Amino acid sequence: MKFFLMILTAGLFFQACGGKSDDVIQMETDKKNSVNGISTKSSKLSCEKLLERHASCFVPDFEKIYNIPVGKSPVKGSNDALVTLVEFTDFQCPACKHFSTVTIPAIQKEFGDKIRIVFKHFPLSFHPMGLKASIAAIEVMKIGGNKAFWKFQKHLFANQDKLSIEFILETAKLAGVDDAKIREAIDKGKNKDIIKQDQLLGNDLGVEGTPWVYINGIHISRQSPLEVARTELEKAEKLVKAGTPKSKIYTFITDHGKSFHKVPMDKKIRKQLIESFKKPFLKKCEEKTDSPIIKIFRECSTEKISCGEFRSCFENKFNK
Repeated sequence: MKFFLMILTAGLFFQACGGKSDDVIQMETDKKNSVNGISTKSSKLSCEKLLERHASCFVPDFEKIYNIPVGKSPVKGSNDALVTLVEFTDFQCPACKHFSTVTIPAIQKEFGDKIRIVFKHFPLSFHPMGLKASIAAIEVMKIGGNKAFWKFQKHLFANQDKLSIEFILETAKLAGVDDAKIREAIDKGKNKDIIKQDQLLGNDLGVEGTPWVYINGIHISRQSPLEVARTELEKAEKLVKAGTPKSKIYTFITDHGKSFHKVPMDKKIRKQLIESFKKPFLKKCEEKTDSPIIKIFRECSTEKISCGEFRSCFENKFNK
């Protein structure tokens, strides 16, 4: 089910770096269908009918709360913050730039000291400058501390189009760090062990692209980060009133001795998620009538098929 939801959110609706393009999926699907003797012509089932039958299948009736340790990662904000946003990110990823320069500042403006931001390095394999920037960022933090790191991070994302070795060094100097030491770190490939730790953590959590974001342990896909943060703040404030220390809120919510635990999804939030799915689904479905993903939806759709059977059919056809 997780894979199924990932295809929906990353492949159709959520702008991120990583994952397969629709053209790649088209070629793979046509090849698989050719081998299996399946026609690539889509059925005549309308987008509206698909939505009517299966909209509720696209949102689970529970949500996972992931246990993501802050560790020694860069943190912006107080340990007493009631909301913790953890971002797996890549300095060379355009979607990460938007999240860092637009989305996070909007959240911080509303929440102030009630939110903290945790940075996890997740440079993608096809972003070589992303890796070098992470190496440099970690060295900046080692030398200049947390404040220097966030100054470096902000300037690098704001000027992502200039990303190069020389600009990384210039940004390190701007953050108050000796650029010669940063060049040495890049040349020697230092700090890769720290990056690897974040990547392994991300892999364990199922991170498949960037930015990959969690708010108090909840993975953000189609949801509005701002709306989720508001909901989580309300929950955290109730916990504080019940006696939980502010500094313990994050671990109280997320750390249950395993990588994640499930809780029932709030009915209001689930309804909002289903509604948020409808408009973009219809838009994509009507604009890309030959989309391989939409084709699979149609091939799997029958009037009385259950959500579990529909998801299983989709995953089986996609993975063949």
